[in-house]
Amino acid sequence: MHNITKVKSFGIIEAMVASIVIILVLTGAVALIANLVKGSTTGASYQEAETIAEEVFSQIEAAKAADKIYFVDEVTGRFPIECFDSLFMKNVASPDRVSCFTDGMSTYDKLLPFYTLGTQESYSADQFDAGSFFQVLQIRNKSIAEDFFKFKTTVSRESIPCTDINGAVVPQLRCRNVIVEVVWDDKNGTQHYKAAERFADW
Repeated sequence: MHNITKVKSFGIIEAMVASIVIILVLTGAVALIANLVKGSTTGASYQEAETIAEEVFSQIEAAKAADKIYFVDEVTGRFPIECFDSLFMKNVASPDRVSCFTDGMSTYDKLLPFYTLGTQESYSADQFDAGSFFQVLQIRNKSIAEDFFKFKTTVSRESIPCTDINGAVVPQLRCRNVIVEVVWDDKNGTQHYKAAERFADW
């Protein structure tokens, strides 16, 4: 009888150990799946943020190639490259901001990111938030909500000369550094994506 009791006790211990192992395995599997889903979601968000930034750069390049923007000297029928700057567009007091509408927005509005990435219907300075971010409504990835992303562009003059496609030096006055910052909120808090590209008037 004593031996039988020992055998039964050992069987109970085995069952407990096996149960613990199964629980650990299942817990690990659930955690792995959760991380994979989280990583997939985060990856899709960063990919869309990158697409938004690339679209801004592409629109600047398109406007430049079509001779629709100027860097220094005002040209009739063109708008200043600063029209791509969020703070510049938000600042209704800016003396040059009117050029973004009279020479650019009325005819070439689809070149401006605040139009193509926004409502595609109207534009007003109060659409920028306190941080000069603009709501993105034209999302290519339909699995992402249209009000998920906001972006801000900064166009600044370079402190050093830049070069054109042939390697020739371009005076710093005709060089601009464009930074696009995209932000969004997820379960991990506010996420940021930032990209920069230099443009030269040549």
